[in-house]
Amino acid sequence: MRKKIVSIWSRVMRIKIFYPLVVLERKLMYSDVVNSVVDFLDRCTDTEHLKRVSDFFESNKEKIQDNKNALSDEKSRLVYGNIIKYRSTLNRKYLRSVRDPLKDQYFCPEIIKLGKKEFFINCGGYIGDTAISFEKKYPYWEQGGGITANVTMLCFEPDKSNAIKCKKNIKKIEKRHSNFKGYVIRKGVWEEETTLYFKGGEEYSNKLEKTNSGNLVEVPVTSIDVTMKKYREKTNDKSKVTFIQMDIEGSEPEGLIGAKNTIAQDRPVLAISIYHSEEQMISIIEWCRANLKDYNFYVRHYSPAWGETDLYAVPYEYDKGTD
Repeated sequence: MRKKIVSIWSRVMRIKIFYPLVVLERKLMYSDVVNSVVDFLDRCTDTEHLKRVSDFFESNKEKIQDNKNALSDEKSRLVYGNIIKYRSTLNRKYLRSVRDPLKDQYFCPEIIKLGKKEFFINCGGYIGDTAISFEKKYPYWEQGGGITANVTMLCFEPDKSNAIKCKKNIKKIEKRHSNFKGYVIRKGVWEEETTLYFKGGEEYSNKLEKTNSGNLVEVPVTSIDVTMKKYREKTNDKSKVTFIQMDIEGSEPEGLIGAKNTIAQDRPVLAISIYHSEEQMISIIEWCRANLKDYNFYVRHYSPAWGETDLYAVPYEYDKGTD
């Protein structure tokens, strides 16, 4: 039910005359009342799907426990366990006690304290909403008193319309802050540079596909490793990447593989969406545990439904608030 509603609404939002309704869309998406009704309808009408979800998590309970044990604070273990219980039952009691404010998404104040020099990679730039959120959170815009701060941001957004809006918002931030430089890259994020296929208008299921299974749009994709190599060769900027954020509709595993060298070399903070499938609720944390040496792991959840669950990976040496 939820996926059908989102799919229909996403298609409506692509009709220009309905653009002003986007504010209403946001309010509805994050309304507890609306989501409570949808959960009730799903429990009544989609019992087979709910059983499949419950059975999947039950069959992987040992992996889930291993992931919980690897998390670095009690809140993360509670959030992770409760969101899995919620997804298995749609019982909202598991959700209410673990939801954080949406304004803190990707920049959880308990975990993240941005430094004076940030090289931020935003995967899934959309219209620049994460860039705007970063601007509000960044504490060092005003220079003085010996503080020399600067921010570089790369935003990946493959959708043409979204990329245009993202670039406009980036330009506005540049005008407001002389120590900010932003770039919008009209490509998807993947494990390598190639061309893939993409189905638009399906907010929760528009994952990049390797083959055109019907009426899909060609999308150029690249990896963070390839992009950073080209960027450094072109600009001679040797700055380390400090923060990578990914919300790329289920392509996070491939995006992480394509950033493996950058992560190993620069050891950035990661904020990775893990909510796009039941399988990824387990596998992304497993991948990070296996590939990120000397990192702490945290999980937070930000929506009144099963979306917006994020994994934070923070290197041991991360010293909050320093250069």
